[in-house]
Amino acid sequence: MTHSGLLIIGGIQPDLYSGSINFAPLRKKWYYDIVLSDIQVGENSLNMNCQEYNNDRTIVDTGTTNLRLPKQVFDRVITVMKDLVNLDTEVPDKFWTGEELFCPEQVPLSDFYKAFPKLTLTVAASESAVFDLVLNPEQYLHVSSQLLRQQREAACLKFGISDSNQGTVIGVVVLESFFVFFDRNGSQVGFANSSCSNSGDDRHQWAYVTPQRAASANPLSCAYPLLRDSWTVLTDISVALLAVVCVVIVLTFAFYAWSKVRRKRRNATLTEDELTSSDDSKLVTSADSDP
Repeated sequence: MTHSGLLIIGGIQPDLYSGSINFAPLRKKWYYDIVLSDIQVGENSLNMNCQEYNNDRTIVDTGTTNLRLPKQVFDRVITVMKDLVNLDTEVPDKFWTGEELFCPEQVPLSDFYKAFPKLTLTVAASESAVFDLVLNPEQYLHVSSQLLRQQREAACLKFGISDSNQGTVIGVVVLESFFVFFDRNGSQVGFANSSCSNSGDDRHQWAYVTPQRAASANPLSCAYPLLRDSWTVLTDISVALLAVVCVVIVLTFAFYAWSKVRRKRRNATLTEDELTSSDDSKLVTSADSDP
């Protein structure tokens, strides 16, 4: 089973998507950093503090394969998903952590997909609107091409969701099923339903983008508080150290100058004392020599 895509630079090709493009504003241009306001497994919201979904950021990244979630969010997704998976065959624990492939015996691939729930990412479109990226198991369960069985119906699968210690990363697992428009000039990322399809593969018809809808609260408030990036912190530390060094140099120079002036004054005082003593000695000598 093979998949392909297109990279277009400098514009939009309308025949590659259907419907309208839903845009999510960028928080920072350094990354394509957007905001999630909810995550649902099946029909169930995770019901977590929505800032946890974006801890410490949510980025759209074509260089990452999986959908990566903060550890607490990932653990919650797995807990809910395990309760919803309807299979006679037990799914090994290491499958969920990506350490092991799952090769179900006598289970057609289509039935295996049906046993897993859909996954929905709710994206903030503005202060008052959201839209959903809806993924079915065909998107987040990878067929391992290296370990395909002789029968096409039976295959080894790999879980395409993993935990992260650097925030949420929306990787290729999600992006390959949509038309995605990276608009840096407009400071936004757009998502639309893809019109691409591969022969014998209806994966792109499974994932879909919902139209925008009104949000019950400001979804952009789900953004995790921005932390100062390491470059800014290092710059501030460097400036502070430089200021300390400058103060030390100025104080050292001032102390040296003050010591030098003090030494000159002391020498001048000593010289005056010597001259006074010399004059007194001369006067005494002169007095002694008078008849």
